[in-house]
Amino acid sequence: MEFGLSFGSLQDERTLSVRFQEGEKARHFVERFTMSAGDELRLEALLRPGEELRTFDLRSVDGDAVASTHGPLHPFDSRFDNVVPLREPMRARCRDVRRATGAFAAGCRWLGSLRFVPPRERRFPPTRPLTYGAAGAELLDVLAWDAREGDTLPERVSDWYERHFKMRLNITRTESGSETYRMRLGPVGATHDVDLCDTGEGMAQVLPVVTALYQAAQPASQGPWTLALEQPELHLHLDAQHALADLLCEVAKQPEAPTLLIETHSEGMLVALQLAVATGKLSPNNVIVHIVRSLADGSSVLDTVLFNSLGEPVGPWPHDMFRQVIDDARELAAARRRARAK
Repeated sequence: MEFGLSFGSLQDERTLSVRFQEGEKARHFVERFTMSAGDELRLEALLRPGEELRTFDLRSVDGDAVASTHGPLHPFDSRFDNVVPLREPMRARCRDVRRATGAFAAGCRWLGSLRFVPPRERRFPPTRPLTYGAAGAELLDVLAWDAREGDTLPERVSDWYERHFKMRLNITRTESGSETYRMRLGPVGATHDVDLCDTGEGMAQVLPVVTALYQAAQPASQGPWTLALEQPELHLHLDAQHALADLLCEVAKQPEAPTLLIETHSEGMLVALQLAVATGKLSPNNVIVHIVRSLADGSSVLDTVLFNSLGEPVGPWPHDMFRQVIDDARELAAARRRARAK
């Protein structure tokens, strides 16, 4: 598999383009990267075959001067300036692009499709986590830390469970004075609750997602600039997916909202977003849908679709998408009619 990324600056049209390849064990590596100023190619680096995955043949052009070298690095490597023979002002421009891409990466957070389920007891973290991995285990530590310190994030997350499922999230020490905590879920008003790991899978899997979203709803100086969520609706029934879509809309409407990048296969999630647009809860300017379309040669392309104020798609919308439920309902109705006619 091959894919590319480009990072640009509007000030002087400098662009860093990176092309990736997939190797053994689905490991992705940089195969080629280029630096351009407008239409002029200033730097090209090609992976050197047969050597380590960070060894490139480099060719730079600065005015009339052409220089070539090779070295073990990638375009985001801190040693880049010492290896690549560029003169000013191109060297400064390279640094600017790398700083910009580094800041972009630092402002991104990502949750994968399989999230961490808390055990019956887990040790409090030594400090409040500032970031989290794809499984989101550190987000649960953030909740535990804030619950112990009396901050508001756990209460907001618990309110979401109560509003949509009539359940309360309780985070307590395992025992008085203990350095471990438990996460339990129970019906509102009941005297009992159960460990989160013993509830339905959806209740546990969605907890890191909801926590990440409420964190992202904070001012941009405290939360991420971009929050990527892989299939956040997994293990949730349709009503719960709608509730999650409402939370996405709530975060997207914040004054300093981050970019929410959602990968989903859920018709329910998409229809809920269209409904939010049609009812005025979300501006159509805040929603872009990219549909991955497979081609006959095995490659894929992205089709971009917007919505108008009625939530209707504008663009190359595949009209056979999500048709299976409609077709099954029609077939079921026809089967019933045939059975009654006998």
